[in-house]
Amino acid sequence: MNAPALQPDAGAQALTEALRLSFRILRGLMVLLVLAYLASGIFVVPQHERALVLRFGRVAGLGTDRVKEPGLHWTWPRPFSEIVRVSTERVLTLDTRSFWYGREAGFQDNAGPGDTLRPDFDGYVVTGDANLLHSRWALRYTVADPYAYQFAYTDAETLLRDELDRAVVQVSARFEVDRALRTDLEAYRDEVDRALRARLAQLGLGIRVQGVDVLAITPPRQVATAFDQVTQSAQERAQFISDARAYAVRAVNEAEGEAARLRAEGESARQARVSDTQSRADAFASLYPKWKANPDVIGRTLLQDGVRRALALVEEKYIVHSRDDGQEIRLHLGPAQKLMAEELK
Repeated sequence: MNAPALQPDAGAQALTEALRLSFRILRGLMVLLVLAYLASGIFVVPQHERALVLRFGRVAGLGTDRVKEPGLHWTWPRPFSEIVRVSTERVLTLDTRSFWYGREAGFQDNAGPGDTLRPDFDGYVVTGDANLLHSRWALRYTVADPYAYQFAYTDAETLLRDELDRAVVQVSARFEVDRALRTDLEAYRDEVDRALRARLAQLGLGIRVQGVDVLAITPPRQVATAFDQVTQSAQERAQFISDARAYAVRAVNEAEGEAARLRAEGESARQARVSDTQSRADAFASLYPKWKANPDVIGRTLLQDGVRRALALVEEKYIVHSRDDGQEIRLHLGPAQKLMAEELK
């Protein structure tokens, strides 16, 4: 007789199916996790940034491939890779207070005057004429080479601040305190800017300097009153000089105007004299032949004409006639209007 066939237990079969389904789901989840992990390596670089990928602590890529331009990129996710983002278009600002008033607990901008300067707390620079100045400076820059900026030096920001301080100290030693503080502050700032640019170009820090600014500058508090008095005296001196120059310009203009008037009057008188002389010369030239031909008649005519012109120039006229008996007869010839008025009386 044949033995009866063994029927699988229904519970064991259900368990087997459940385990098989669980393994399938687990494999699917693992695949999804792997895909999600790989997808986490996708990153976007904004327009104002550049990115560097560190793979096992070293920058991935060679040459221009090391710097990731704006757009969509992928790299192996952590812990294999790390993304370093660098802002390249935003203007960054770094300031230094190494030469400003300070105190042990930190810097302060409005400290009251003290008896002496505290070299261990108060910052300052020494000018070319051995005076002291307190100042605050700021550097504006953008990142031109992200790789150099991030990895050429350990701490780029600290190095920048140190180089800014270095440039301020060097340039201050070439400027007198009056120039740096009052009369030539712009040149003082420009010299610091040029010195810092030249130094950073040598270091290859990967930045582009936008400008150097003087945030504040002042003499030591202990002698601020004396500096204010000197400044006031210099301003008064400049005002006096300006007033004197204005007066000089005004006086010169008035003198030139008066000189021009006198020259014009002289030229007019000269032309009138020349014209009168020429007219007399022409008259003489026309009369001379007639006088030469008949001198008596021309002489009497000229005499009468001279007398008539002479009488026309005076108001009171007298005719004096001496008689044979020694008496004089005087005939008064006044203006016609005056004679008529006397007759009406």
